[in-house]
Amino acid sequence: MAKNKGNTRKGAVKDRKQYFNERTKKYVKFDTNTGKILSCSSTKYKGISLKMTKTQIESAQKAMAELEITQKKGK
Repeated sequence: MAKNKGNTRKGAVKDRKQYFNERTKKYVKFDTNTGKILSCSSTKYKGISLKMTKTQIESAQKAMAELEITQKKGK
């Protein structure tokens, strides 16, 4: 687990991930060992790594490709 020192946290929480559910528009926190859903929130959880879904990865790659195209046009 991550360690809290005063008002700061050292490192991410281990064995937990979160992802954004596009259907419900909420962040879902789950345990990576059991796969059990722990909770949902409308905002991101602090200190928990974000797992990207396949559609999120594809849209990020598409945005990066579009950015490269616009940068090449500017040169």
